[in-house]
Amino acid sequence: YLQECKIDMDVFPSRDFSSFDPLMKQTYLVLDGPSLNNLEILQNSTTNTIEGSLLQALSHCVTAFGKRLFRMWVSRPLSASKKIIERLDAVEELEGLPEIFEQISETLKALPDLERLVARVRQRVSKTLLAGTIAKSVRVKFMQDLREMLSGLIEVHDLCQKTKNSFTT
Repeated sequence: YLQECKIDMDVFPSRDFSSFDPLMKQTYLVLDGPSLNNLEILQNSTTNTIEGSLLQALSHCVTAFGKRLFRMWVSRPLSASKKIIERLDAVEELEGLPEIFEQISETLKALPDLERLVARVRQRVSKTLLAGTIAKSVRVKFMQDLREMLSGLIEVHDLCQKTKNSFTT
């Protein structure tokens, strides 16, 4: 059906499926829902809000995409000691460069939500491929989203170029 609609590559671009086995050697721990609730990792158990949770205590994220990534990291903690040490070293190095940290933070704060923009652009492309035609209003919104996404990516690239020599990890 997906092939008939010509969206099979959009829905499953890599077509690389593997079975999920939580006991397989992973680089992170798999915590089930009750464990996340009982440990109050994402929300507290009395009011079911983020207040008083581990996520709230640790998060200093300034962007929506950073918050989503950090939430994933907290709910799936690393299990490989080498990866944990690498992450700690990177955080320690960034804390040792407060000017660079502030510059990165301010640049990222000003960016649009790139993750959502990419998803929205991809969705618009899929819809237009499915419909076969592009309405003018869809083209205009698509171009605005694409322009916003590209300018954000250029800012991230420029920031990476400016700060790349500041880090060793």
